[in-house]
Amino acid sequence: MFLLVRDEDAPTVASAIRAFAEDEGLVPLDLEAEAQNPLAMLSVLSGPRVLVSADADQVTAYGLETLDIAEPDEWGEAISKACSSEVIVFEPASDGVRVYVFDDGELEETIEVPLDPSGRTRAPALVDLTDDEEGRKALENGIDARAAAELVPGLLRAFGARGPGQDAAMVAFVDPLDEERDDDEDAEPVAPRLIADALPAAEMNGRVGGSVDSLNGSLFVVHLEGGGPVEGVRLELSGDALALFDVSGVDVTFRTREADERELRSLDINPVAEPKIVITLEDVFLERVDIHLPMIDPTDMFSTMQRIMNAGDARQRNTMVIDVRGTAKAVGEGSLELRVSALNGTVDPSEAIVPVHVRAPAQG
Repeated sequence: MFLLVRDEDAPTVASAIRAFAEDEGLVPLDLEAEAQNPLAMLSVLSGPRVLVSADADQVTAYGLETLDIAEPDEWGEAISKACSSEVIVFEPASDGVRVYVFDDGELEETIEVPLDPSGRTRAPALVDLTDDEEGRKALENGIDARAAAELVPGLLRAFGARGPGQDAAMVAFVDPLDEERDDDEDAEPVAPRLIADALPAAEMNGRVGGSVDSLNGSLFVVHLEGGGPVEGVRLELSGDALALFDVSGVDVTFRTREADERELRSLDINPVAEPKIVITLEDVFLERVDIHLPMIDPTDMFSTMQRIMNAGDARQRNTMVIDVRGTAKAVGEGSLELRVSALNGTVDPSEAIVPVHVRAPAQG
């Protein structure tokens, strides 16, 4: 969830967020007092915190969902009312992004921006809301995105939010009911392993005789935790859902050793009667993704924001995204399972599952 607050400064927005969070029972954290305690700061970065950054005549707030105290539209209403300004809320959904527009605390409109299966999503309904000329062109021509996680940053850029401002600040909180702040100096290091996860709300749907597709443009993400790097992976697709549809293609987004950016590789799959489909990708390159955010320096929030954004970029570069396409052949429900392992066998493999639903052909 992200908020854009128009014609306002970062300290005012940070104060409004702090006041709303306090009303909901959270306790503001003194970052300067915590700065000398690395373990406490690590807990801060994994707990309720919001980054507030000014850019030109607007302020962007990141991380409001970590506070877990209000829905996106509730945040929009509260901050718009407190700041007496226009607030635009971007809420990622399973099939795209939902945008709320508030002014002086009143909801003006709600705009749905569904992901386009082509991988390029246009959002003409948002064009009049941005003053950024390049952003208007991007909204009209389409933003490259195969998942909501990729679409949201593209929309933010279209609204002129391209990086931290000089007066960026972090607002952190403690939940009095949360007793899980971990100050264990003897914690075990993270064991090297591949992590395969289904994307939020990932599932496949279709009708007999037609295509079976994922609702949000992709199904699985894979990254490396601990150890590494890994070059070359083996993907295995299995599960009872393979009796419901013939897999015709697998789209994999990843980077190679020499590349700075990821590439999309579409693999054609011939229908097989085997209980699983095996794909070997020898040039996939995954470096370790840090499970923690970089250390915060409250005296230099610009550098801190840059480190956090760099860590986010590194995580994106080292995350493999997988989608599966096919043609439905039988009515029913089942599960599609992904198992990913390293070709060199140096790290533990991982598995993830998504549901598949195939319905009868439409009548008429």
